[in-house]
Amino acid sequence: MKIIAVIYLILGGSLNLSAQEVFTNFNDALKNPLKVFSLEISCWSNDCIIPDNRISELKNLEYLRIYHVKSDSLILPTELICLAKLRKLSIDGEHLKAIPPVVYKLIKLEELGFFSNGLISFTDDIANLTNLTSLSIRSDSINEIPHALFDLTNLKEVYLKFPGVETLSIDLGNLTQLISLRLYLSEKVILPDVFDKLATLEFLDIWKTKTIPNTVNKGLTLKYFRQVGADTIPDFICEWKSLNKLVLDQGIYSTIPSCIGDLQKLEELQLSSGKLHSLPKSIVQLKNLKSLELINTSVSELDPQLNDLPNLRWIIVRGSKSFDFSKYKNIYGDKLSD
Repeated sequence: MKIIAVIYLILGGSLNLSAQEVFTNFNDALKNPLKVFSLEISCWSNDCIIPDNRISELKNLEYLRIYHVKSDSLILPTELICLAKLRKLSIDGEHLKAIPPVVYKLIKLEELGFFSNGLISFTDDIANLTNLTSLSIRSDSINEIPHALFDLTNLKEVYLKFPGVETLSIDLGNLTQLISLRLYLSEKVILPDVFDKLATLEFLDIWKTKTIPNTVNKGLTLKYFRQVGADTIPDFICEWKSLNKLVLDQGIYSTIPSCIGDLQKLEELQLSSGKLHSLPKSIVQLKNLKSLELINTSVSELDPQLNDLPNLRWIIVRGSKSFDFSKYKNIYGDKLSD
């Protein structure tokens, strides 16, 4: 079986593939191996064996995805090392306990994704993958992040979902080329005070982290910020003058900083907190705001001057049956109240 793919998205990043065939069966791929650039193998039917003596025939393979792995282990052929053009690898299996050893030897890899709630740990051998620019790993079973990960100084995109991890090393500051950082860690985590070293960071997504260090506002040109589970919103978010999208999700905060009107490049604002009853008056200063979304808040009305914002087209309200949209006749688009 084969399909056509233009763009394939993975957690933590995107794999931009030109319009080409994506093969989903190893035997089909072997019929014309030099035309195989992308191979996606499902193990749903337990048919995901890649023979050692044939994989090297896929000399132009750039992207390999193995998913729906049912067992707690996966054996990959050592001949993968011979694939000089292999740059992107994604493995997905809910019960996998370890990253296959051969992965640590694929030193030309640029993007690696490994998604398994059974993954207990990964070794310091990950430091061998010095060409990685994108790393995405998800596991509910990991309690510690190997320090070797922070030796991968070419990383530009990092997505780590480890709800069991309670500490984060100051070595995070070694990743000075980061553009996108997504951290889904324990709510006990205190982010290290190293963000002044991450000068290229544009996309920051943090989950359940209560404390944000002050260095987050020093020299950063964030364009996207999302925080899940915040109890307070610090004033220094107003220092992010380049911010285009602000998402404060599933929080228990009761106020938004009055200086939010200083974010003149803000286009999307999404707020979610049952304790939030009103928005600061300065919100009407957001001349570039295109969408405002309120989810499960206690806000019942907005400043009528929002009607005068030239670019605002969407007000979306969910979880507030008392919200009266009739006051905002000049706002177009979906007006939802459930």
